[in-house]
Amino acid sequence: MADVLGRKVFEQACASCHSWTGVSALSPFATISGSRAVNDPTATNAAQIVISGTRRFTPPGAMSMPAFGSTYSDTEIAAVANYVTGRFGSAASKLTAKDVWELRGQTAH
Repeated sequence: MADVLGRKVFEQACASCHSWTGVSALSPFATISGSRAVNDPTATNAAQIVISGTRRFTPPGAMSMPAFGSTYSDTEIAAVANYVTGRFGSAASKLTAKDVWELRGQTAH
């Protein structure tokens, strides 16, 4: 069931930039396939990025990822983090809604 929810959240919020292959046609910064974040077995980085987005010092015109922490619940963020680690990384993580709740307290606002 979590895989279904993770796929649904990915489809709604992620696929347009990251692509179903994980290799972005929009920007090399948005390519997630094989990235460090999706290969983290704890999914901590993936979840924190979903919660807070990214803020990079990039060349003019380069994109940053928006924060989805206020858009999605802890359960949805855990599901999408587990989905992307399984689809684009080496193995699906087992992040829980409680883990995401705890990460929200550690994540910069």
